[in-house]
Amino acid sequence: CLFQEMALELKAFAARSEHRTSDSTFLVLMSQGIRAGICGKKYSEEVPDVLKLDDIFQILNTWNCPTLKDKPKVIIIQACRGEKQGMVWVNDSVAASGNCSLVAPEDFEADAIKKAHIEKDFIAFCSSTPDNVSWRHPILGSLFIIKLIKNFQEYAWSCDLEEIFRKVRFSFELPDDKVLKEKRNLFVHSVSKGTINGLLDELLGKRVLNQEEMEKVRDENATAEDKARFLIDIVICKGRQACQICISHICKEDSHLAGILGLTS
Repeated sequence: CLFQEMALELKAFAARSEHRTSDSTFLVLMSQGIRAGICGKKYSEEVPDVLKLDDIFQILNTWNCPTLKDKPKVIIIQACRGEKQGMVWVNDSVAASGNCSLVAPEDFEADAIKKAHIEKDFIAFCSSTPDNVSWRHPILGSLFIIKLIKNFQEYAWSCDLEEIFRKVRFSFELPDDKVLKEKRNLFVHSVSKGTINGLLDELLGKRVLNQEEMEKVRDENATAEDKARFLIDIVICKGRQACQICISHICKEDSHLAGILGLTS
């Protein structure tokens, strides 16, 4: 839709009577974008069809939306804000909309996610920083939204909103395989026999390891450190999926090791 239509929808949302009895509100905006804001369907270099980010906050501020005064307003924005390529996959930049090539997800920037407090009762979480693109998978969708949903599902019961956002932001700092490479020695010297066996069972069950590889790790003649070293090396060699399974298992089943490896906050 056009940016005027988006603005009208936001104003209609701000005017809803239900806000009087609500205790908070979530607003999710997903579109192509540029640094200035979210693009409407007719955007081009000649046609500035853009809903400015400042306008979004203005529409929902205390003056224009008094029924949400002092109530948390959470704004999730999935739209790139430039053309610099901070990550990989398919980007949501207008400039790249004609190029939908899929690139392997390898190089992540630490500032791929940014949180900004605009007012005391606002919190905005954007999928990219100014001048950077935001990335999506052509089938799975937005990497930012995928990680956001995953962290809500896992931590909504135990963490406040800022902590969940921090976890999402942290998840972009390094790909999982690079995390394990950096923590390899700590893992080798700290992992317990029980965790090794649990990892082997899960990796075998998910067909990441084969029977021969599992038997090598469980070799009775190998020392505990040798088993850990072989396991972590083969997981890293297997790639991102194996590393994700390994990290997820450690975080769920061995909080002590997860803390040592810096996998939890």
